[in-house]
Amino acid sequence: MKNLPNLISSFRLLVAFYLIYLGWLGWTNDKLTAILAWTVIAYVSDVFDGRLARRLGCKSRLGAFLDPLADKLLTAVLLVLLVLRYLPAAKIDSMFKLWLQSLVLVVVLLEAFIAANGIYGCLKGLDVSANKCGKLKVLFESATIVIWLISLLAEHHWEVKNAFSISVYMVMAVLLGAAALAIGSIDAYWRRFQHIS
Repeated sequence: MKNLPNLISSFRLLVAFYLIYLGWLGWTNDKLTAILAWTVIAYVSDVFDGRLARRLGCKSRLGAFLDPLADKLLTAVLLVLLVLRYLPAAKIDSMFKLWLQSLVLVVVLLEAFIAANGIYGCLKGLDVSANKCGKLKVLFESATIVIWLISLLAEHHWEVKNAFSISVYMVMAVLLGAAALAIGSIDAYWRRFQHIS
């Protein structure tokens, strides 16, 4: 029972790899529905693993590292998948597509940098649990991804005209917020590391 929170985080890591497989299979409505369903399940599981660890009194350094790592991998996989697989078909200006691709690249690189900080902190025995900016950033990123997936389904399954193209503008605004929060999260980690060391 004490390993349950870490198993839930590991489950999210597995979901990320499964989504890579699903995402590259194609555009079918069934695949999009499955991607959305697995994404929501993974994000809901993220709410429970930390709370469960605190309730069971089994917070661990491994869990503090595994939970944010699973979030970062899931987010990076979904954002890259959406940009490479689905963005090219959006009926928006090509310059705007380039801006959105660049923003996704920035967010993914910031996530990689935060993950590298987590690994460094773990190796040094420092506290690598998520900070407030990091938790809010995950909320922004998950909102971005869910909005994007629902709009894809709306356009291709429910035949709502240009739903995906319209959602891209909302996605960009939320991603800008996520990028700002990622920078705040990096700053918070470094302040914490300097204070401890």
